[in-house]
Amino acid sequence: MQDAPWRALAHRWFVQYNPLYLVSAALVLVGVFLVSDGLARSEGLTSELWLTAVVELYQALLIGGAALLYRIGQQRPAVMLALLEVVYLCDLTLQTLVASHLGAVGVAASALWLALFVAKLHTLAWALRLRLSLGAALLPSLGAAGLAILPHLLSHRVLGPRSSTLLVVWWLFGLAAWGLWSGRRVSSRDTLDSWGQTVLRRATRAAWIVWLVLPVGHLLWWSSDFDLRPLPLLFAAATLLATRWMRTEAGVWIAVIIALFGVANLEPGALCSAATMAAVVLALRGWRPQVVTVPRAASAMAAHPYRLPGLPPGAAAETESHRPVWDRPEALRLYLGALVLVWLALWSAGWQGGAWPAHRLWLDLPLSVLLLLVAWRRRLYLPFLPLVAVNGHLALERGLVSAPRSSLQWGVVVLASGFAALLVGLFINWRARGRSPGGG
Repeated sequence: MQDAPWRALAHRWFVQYNPLYLVSAALVLVGVFLVSDGLARSEGLTSELWLTAVVELYQALLIGGAALLYRIGQQRPAVMLALLEVVYLCDLTLQTLVASHLGAVGVAASALWLALFVAKLHTLAWALRLRLSLGAALLPSLGAAGLAILPHLLSHRVLGPRSSTLLVVWWLFGLAAWGLWSGRRVSSRDTLDSWGQTVLRRATRAAWIVWLVLPVGHLLWWSSDFDLRPLPLLFAAATLLATRWMRTEAGVWIAVIIALFGVANLEPGALCSAATMAAVVLALRGWRPQVVTVPRAASAMAAHPYRLPGLPPGAAAETESHRPVWDRPEALRLYLGALVLVWLALWSAGWQGGAWPAHRLWLDLPLSVLLLLVAWRRRLYLPFLPLVAVNGHLALERGLVSAPRSSLQWGVVVLASGFAALLVGLFINWRARGRSPGGG
């Protein structure tokens, strides 16, 4: 009985958390890189394709091992093997990049790699008895398609460095935005207890994080090989995507301003793309429904001034349901912001820094009409803010008004702004007269 604690410890570290799986994966990865380096120096790039067969064989063993362990009741090590396979699925050995330098043979190798990726994804789901929704199966497959196709486009110089940078960053941004704002259900075909559901949720989250981080590594590797400059736009994309977890609307607007300001100063030519990304993020956040809790009987009681027959007092407060709310003030503000950002993207297309581009009537007039229409139909004053900013800049550009230059002119502007702020504040309080705050 004295060795019982040691047995428990050994069972924990060598059965439940078997370190040999991680050691095996690391050894195979290092071995592949060493052999690849030796082949590149001696026999050329074509010989490296033989390593693909070795890596695929190892992945088949990972999937088969996960299936075996899961079916004999060793779920924890089965999940460990599955997560190692998730990492290997992202082409850790850069075989797709090597294939991009091999002409027709490389194209065939990349197509085979992509087909095997899709097959391994579904086989891995079968091994752990998982059910993938359409989005959960399609999203990583499209990511794999980018890993297989983009290196060929980059190596053949189909596009210039700037267009290539936009292409790869937009590929990554599109996948991340789709993944963050869409449903990617992964469920088990077996009945799981609460802890099993927790493990499934954590493992699924880890898989999505791996499939987000490793493609970024591929992008950075491509940058060193093909003279790309993705960092400013990648910073903007990451800042905008982070709004998915922001609770306050103010934080979202601050993130948008930081992303646009950073790109405008670091990479002016990418401002059009950054503004488009920001518009997409705002539209997605506005479209995503906000779930609120309302009494179930509220809708039924709304049509009746008295309590319904058979409904006991207090039942409306005791029984609740959830319903999504799309048409809310925050969503309308986000849609307006997306509209203005689309205008900014079109206006700044082709801008490379220096003086701002000239205004275009075909672009400014529809924006002004739409903003005025929203202000009139929804009885809002917020659309006047971008309306004044856009048309004020247009007036400065056309020389209809001049920017203050002397201290006297600046003083007049500041005084007028002070009077305007006072009048606007009085107007806001006058409009809000008789209204009580939401908190009671």
